[in-house]
Amino acid sequence: MHFAIKLAAIVVVGTCLFFVGDRLYTRYQERQAVLALERELQALGAYMSESLEQSGAAIQQVSEQANARAAAAAAQQRERTEQQRRARLATTEGGWLAKNCADWTRAWNELNAETAAQEMNKHCGRLERYLQTGIAPPGTPRAENRSR
Repeated sequence: MHFAIKLAAIVVVGTCLFFVGDRLYTRYQERQAVLALERELQALGAYMSESLEQSGAAIQQVSEQANARAAAAAAQQRERTEQQRRARLATTEGGWLAKNCADWTRAWNELNAETAAQEMNKHCGRLERYLQTGIAPPGTPRAENRSR
């Protein structure tokens, strides 16, 4: 074979090997970059999972604390309400209304009559409204009226 043809064949084969090698090296670099991204994504996923777990635990703790504060506030409110009821019951108006409720309750227990039941409901309802609101119904004797 002629030297020029051999040289041309060597150049063509060398050029093809160069381009094929360059292409293989580029593919290798791309694959390495993809693998690095996958590792980083896995690490990020683990970090996000851990962060979500920590956030969930923090949210749960805050929720439990809020529930505890709400329960304590509700208990304090119930205690204040009960104190108000006891204080109102200790007034002249409260005592008079409680006596009427007790009298009509006793009458209903003894007589079991419809009128007694109606009067018991009326007088005990007045007592309950007074204990809840502090407003005595019309006709209730006041402390200032008794001192005369």
